[in-house]
Amino acid sequence: METGDQLIISTKGLLKLALLLVKEPHITHEALQTITCPTLVIGGDQDVIMPRHTLEIAENIKQSNLWIIPNSGHSTPIYYKNLFNRTVGAFFTIPYKKKDKAEKFN
Repeated sequence: METGDQLIISTKGLLKLALLLVKEPHITHEALQTITCPTLVIGGDQDVIMPRHTLEIAENIKQSNLWIIPNSGHSTPIYYKNLFNRTVGAFFTIPYKKKDKAEKFN
């Protein structure tokens, strides 16, 4: 059973999360396009950030790699920690290379 203080904290936390989801982040396409380093954009197909928005982020970063994890929400590093660590490790060790049209079939 929750005490009054716990209920207030829980309600405040939920309100803060709701406001964050509605108001943040305010990152424009123009701001994303200024990112010049290789970037790994990660999302889950059941994330609170919809996959189409994750794709939109990746499309606006010139050297981005996109990873949408099936059957995953916003806690991928927790629930899929081994896969997450391998994928992020590979991202940091394999140089970024934009695939040309023919390579996209590989």
